[in-house]
Amino acid sequence: MVYGIVTQSGGFITVDSTPGRGATFAIHLPAVHGAAGPPRPAPPRSRVVARGGGTILIAEDSEGVLTLARRILRDAGYEVLTARDGVEALEVARHHAGDIDLLLTDVMMPRMNGGELARAFAAERPGAVIAIMSGYMDEDALRRTLDDPDAPILQKPFSAASLLERVGSLLVRAPAA
Repeated sequence: MVYGIVTQSGGFITVDSTPGRGATFAIHLPAVHGAAGPPRPAPPRSRVVARGGGTILIAEDSEGVLTLARRILRDAGYEVLTARDGVEALEVARHHAGDIDLLLTDVMMPRMNGGELARAFAAERPGAVIAIMSGYMDEDALRRTLDDPDAPILQKPFSAASLLERVGSLLVRAPAA
């Protein structure tokens, strides 16, 4: 995640490593000339608390993010299926007899990235809602990964409230199966 933010900002990372002594990582970002603009106001907090009704497949290679998202969504009443990469997500989907209302996938995963997973999942389950979650800030590039200019995005890190609000809004808009 750090590497993605640094490179998208026009920077780079150097590493100095000595066996037995450790490593030092230095982040280099381009200088900004001039005064910073006024701070942007925080978006208003939603008072909507989504309550589950549906099945969500989460594909995420970070165990911490996967565990957190699963717990939040299960506590809200959703049925949650999980996978640690795109290949496993397709296997889980193929073995799940019921509907999967939402695929929530990370972009950068081993074996099969989120874009490849989204295309394969959509081919097998037409009409399913697919959203991506990522720590990368360039939303247009993320949408190009999915070949979908309107792909819903959940930025990481996310709060329980933002996850539930996003999932709830996606499932409310989803067409009936």
